[in-house]
Amino acid sequence: MAREFSRAFYKSKEWKKAREYIFKQYNGICQDCLDKGTLTPGKEVHHIIHLDEININIPEVALGSDNLILLCKECHHKRHKNNKITSDDLIFNENGELIMKQAPLY
Repeated sequence: MAREFSRAFYKSKEWKKAREYIFKQYNGICQDCLDKGTLTPGKEVHHIIHLDEININIPEVALGSDNLILLCKECHHKRHKNNKITSDDLIFNENGELIMKQAPLY
């Protein structure tokens, strides 16, 4: 369920368009399952860098295809359970791009 700060975002036409694009990009297949050799229908578009009150307003994080991946419900739950990424995990590089301070443990 969406947190309070993100409810309007997930109802926006921009999010719906980005979500549809990700489904098409990954042919409706969960990418974590595919990496394990299993074909499972993807159900949820996951933000690799999790949204927070600040980065929800950064289009590259909130809507950028480089930060979105298609997952099944089980893999999406695993990602959220095992990978808590917060704004404290992020920095801007010399080009002004948002990057991880260290590689996440996926």
